[in-house]
Amino acid sequence: MDGRNQLVRKRLERGMKEWIAVLPFLSVGTVLFVVFVLYPQIKNIYISLTNYSIMPGADNRFVGLENYKRIFEGMHEKG
Repeated sequence: MDGRNQLVRKRLERGMKEWIAVLPFLSVGTVLFVVFVLYPQIKNIYISLTNYSIMPGADNRFVGLENYKRIFEGMHEKG
């Protein structure tokens, strides 16, 4: 049984070394994904659900789906 335990330990150590070698590459990709994809999507959802103003200190009042309602109502008026 001692030989089997050593074999399992060596496999775990090798797997851990491979994981540690890959981790920096995964972390860079994850950070880039969050900064350039995930954050802008969340910010756009926030902007679309509020009466957003770019003026500093302006009141960004939550309006829910009212902005979307105005868009779809406007489509029928022009068509």
